[in-house]
Amino acid sequence: MCLNQDRVSIHQWKDEIHNAFQLSSQILGGMNRKVRNKYGADTGVMTSTESLQTVLPDPNSNGC
Repeated sequence: MCLNQDRVSIHQWKDEIHNAFQLSSQILGGMNRKVRNKYGADTGVMTSTESLQTVLPDPNSNGC
């Protein structure tokens, strides 16, 4: 049974994890671009933004 305070805590935790994941993916995406530019690697791999769209659930969905 989720109490109202539990729901708030769960949503805050979920939002913090979601934001941290997005920020780290942006950082890794920038590093990926720099490496490709420096070493000329053309792997045909999706960018971090493209892969994020396939991995992340809808942030408005009910997590509890």
